[in-house]
Amino acid sequence: FGGWRTAWYHGYNLPVEEALSRDGSRMTLEMDFGPSLDNVPVDELTLKVILPERATNIQVELPFEVQHQDRAVRHTYLDTPLHGRPVIILTKTGVVPEHNIPFHVHYDFPTSNMMQEPLLLTGAWMVFFTICMIAVRVQLRIVDDEEEEGENKPKSD
Repeated sequence: FGGWRTAWYHGYNLPVEEALSRDGSRMTLEMDFGPSLDNVPVDELTLKVILPERATNIQVELPFEVQHQDRAVRHTYLDTPLHGRPVIILTKTGVVPEHNIPFHVHYDFPTSNMMQEPLLLTGAWMVFFTICMIAVRVQLRIVDDEEEEGENKPKSD
């Protein structure tokens, strides 16, 4: 029988205050590499770090070698189709509790990019309400001039 084998997927979001530091527009993410559970050996660990949309100049500092390091793009709601969110994918085999040490991800992210989604939503609502105002005021009924004059004449008894 030899023991249990299972595939387990575990994902979570981190509070920004605990993991992210900022120096101007340069951001540094610091988090532990290993699983969030204590004393758990892992045969193959795939760690995905999803950064904000339009993050550039991404650099990863690892305290040890990994078998595979890759990058991808993830599109979620309110992301622009051209950019998406950069994803760093790190894969390591034979992860033991001693690998649960911090690693760093450095990237550039101007604070002006934080206003992109609120401005996008505000602009979309403004366009929607402008179209509604125009649609309510437009006369779409086609009427002949003679019919219109007949409707406006006072009726005689």
